Amino acid sequence: MSRKTATERRFIAVAAVIWFMLSVVLPVVNRPDVHVVGIPLLWFWVLVWVFAVPILLTIAYYVLEVRP
Repeated sequence: MSRKTATERRFIAVAAVIWFMLSVVLPVVNRPDVHVVGIPLLWFWVLVWVFAVPILLTIAYYVLEVRP
């Protein structure tokens, strides 16, 4: 297995964790009675991930050196 292939697989693993947190865990955090900072937990969860996804993917890009 070449270094590029292993790096690409690690990057895909990071992206898969993000997908998991935004799609599979979403029904778990859909609780109407729980509020964080005055907004429902579901909205807070999605808002956090809107900001976290670009940051995490940028870090993964530079740490794993996924470059053509």
